Amino acid sequence: MNLRETSQLFYQLKLANQEMTSKFEKETGFSLTRYELLQFLKENGSCLQSALQEVLKIDSAAVTRHLKVLEEKNYVLRKRNPDNHREVFVQLTGT
Repeated sequence: MNLRETSQLFYQLKLANQEMTSKFEKETGFSLTRYELLQFLKENGSCLQSALQEVLKIDSAAVTRHLKVLEEKNYVLRKRNPDNHREVFVQLTGT
């Protein structure tokens, strides 16, 4: 396989990924990242926001944006750690 064929193959994979992601979001009402975030919380319970960042392998600003949307929809609750105000605990609300 030459470089051009490899490039075309990767481009087709990219397009397939975009289509699958779009269909997933239409069916569930969640982005795949938000769904994974909720699943992690369901399986592991309350955790630090920084742990979600590590598990999902996304930066802290992205985790904050996702959590803000989920918090506005009443799916998660965030609380600052009273012993260390730089840490934020995240948990499902139970809805």
